[in-house]
Amino acid sequence: MPKTYLGILTALSLIISSSAALAKFEFKKGDSVCLIGNSLPDRFNHDGWFEAVLQSELKGKEVRFRNLGFTGDTVKERPRNQGFPSPETYLKICEADVIFAFFGYNESFKGEKGLESFMNDLSGMIDNYTKLKPNGESAPRIVLFSPIAHENLNSPNLPDGKANNVRLEEYSKAIKAVADKKSVTFVDLFNPTKELYSKSKEALTINGVHLNALGNRHVAQVIAEGLLGKTVKVEDDMEKLRRSVTYKNWFWFNRYRATDGNDVWGGRSGLKFVDGQSNADVLRHELKMLDVMTANRDPKIWATALGSNFTVDDSNVPPPVAVKSNIGGKSRSSNKSKEGNAIYSSPEETLKKLRVPEGFKVNLFAHEKMFPELVNPVQMSVDTKGRLWVAAWKTYPKWEPLKEMSDRLLILPDEDRDGVADKAITFAKIHNPTGF
Repeated sequence: MPKTYLGILTALSLIISSSAALAKFEFKKGDSVCLIGNSLPDRFNHDGWFEAVLQSELKGKEVRFRNLGFTGDTVKERPRNQGFPSPETYLKICEADVIFAFFGYNESFKGEKGLESFMNDLSGMIDNYTKLKPNGESAPRIVLFSPIAHENLNSPNLPDGKANNVRLEEYSKAIKAVADKKSVTFVDLFNPTKELYSKSKEALTINGVHLNALGNRHVAQVIAEGLLGKTVKVEDDMEKLRRSVTYKNWFWFNRYRATDGNDVWGGRSGLKFVDGQSNADVLRHELKMLDVMTANRDPKIWATALGSNFTVDDSNVPPPVAVKSNIGGKSRSSNKSKEGNAIYSSPEETLKKLRVPEGFKVNLFAHEKMFPELVNPVQMSVDTKGRLWVAAWKTYPKWEPLKEMSDRLLILPDEDRDGVADKAITFAKIHNPTGF
């Protein structure tokens, strides 16, 4: 790592360490911690520093973190697609012993006139979750976090954050007031991040309000020190631990933010096929599979924090529900006309059956036998160089746990200009691509 970068990290660490620990929080062995709130915790899920830094300080405590953050959420409004389980339901699914709440940024746009309503909503949320007892036994320990400050990136294309910071400071004070009134822990992120921005020679956000990798690293340190009430060091050798965290988070994200929600929870979830089997029967079972796979990766995080090796074993994951084919099954949603013939013609045979207007010709450019990854193309386009761009959805309608996720964006060039694709280039592996 360049010396200048190390110098920046050292300087920022001194800033963070010098900031008073605003609240001491006690983690208990086996705690299940749920994060709720806006884009700040939502983005922690993909970065990994938040949990990695805390787990490095919680060796042997076997604490589990589940991220329920959702960009755009406020205390009162948490829009989801039809049928998506309620926030309370997810806290129960996770058996939350601890709730970390990150709110205030989105609400701050209502300014001073929205403060009283926000404080009432926040107080009501605490009362509601206290009565809920999501772990089935006791009230959760709740921690309220303030929003981070807005960083001035000195860009003509972005606001300087001055007006935003005035509002954010007021809402941070309001959150602290609620925490004091309700006797729950409060961690200030506004003032420490404001100080970090003023001292850092590197940008800590991508746009003033969303943290970049360096910003996430340092805010994780601020959070750990605020919770634990002591100086916390973020070492460079923590990268392996961070990767273990993001590995686990990937499975959890596909559970919590499952794609194709319309089939999982929404209007198509109740569609019944052969023997009354529905989309919900199949796809919601897969969410339970992902619960087990996520839990199987927690011990890897704990072991990595201790400097040990751990091999994940998914042999305890329940098998998927066997899906019965519509073809010949007399499904209520199908018929002989829809089903057609299950024996598919070869590409060459299909060409012979096509009828085209006089003067036109059909050319076979590419097919699945040439490029197996081309299966289930949902969108195709051709550029001015004659290349075919394809969004291929092999794992339709969504990825099935225990199988390889094979959806991808493809580029098929015709370099020798003979009208046939020469190769299939994987531009990116991406889940459920709808267009390219």
